[in-house]
Amino acid sequence: MPQGFTYNVLDVDRFATREMYGKVLAEIGQTNPDIVVLTADLMRSNKTGDFAKEIPERFFNFGIAEQNMMAAAAGMAVSGKIPYVSTFAAFASMRCCEQLRTTIAYPKLKVRIVSSHSGLSMGNGGTTHHATEDLAICRSMANMTVIVPADASECAKVVHESIDYPGPIYMRLGRGAEPIVYTKKITILLSVRL
Repeated sequence: MPQGFTYNVLDVDRFATREMYGKVLAEIGQTNPDIVVLTADLMRSNKTGDFAKEIPERFFNFGIAEQNMMAAAAGMAVSGKIPYVSTFAAFASMRCCEQLRTTIAYPKLKVRIVSSHSGLSMGNGGTTHHATEDLAICRSMANMTVIVPADASECAKVVHESIDYPGPIYMRLGRGAEPIVYTKKITILLSVRL
């Protein structure tokens, strides 16, 4: 069970889901030695840099080699690790489709693909960076669980719960700060999990 954060309801409202993901991942990584983090040269954008600062020996930057990163995550999962793989949603789903399906989803490996900058949130990046097909692609894969947290507090809960989930997860995060949706659950999340 994680020790917890000291953020209050007002603080959580300021976090983008990707920021909360980075903070929670760095926190739970301190107490769970099986968690490893992989990124494709996007640690500042997907906020996995928080983990890299705290636990550099379990942080792997693959550069612009997303397909290799997914294959390595599969190997780590087979070896008993819990990989959290982070890149932009367009790259996780489109560039790595074959690796997601054949190497991670079909064998039901315990890999967490956490994609950020989903939808059209990378508007200035052009169509190569837009992720409008990622939900359809990942939902069509056997054994893949797709989760889209509504806000930062829900993202924190999902990251915590994902640790023990037995199969692969595709978690879709946005770019900006989403307004808090489930205000009644925030108090519970902050007192129990954060």
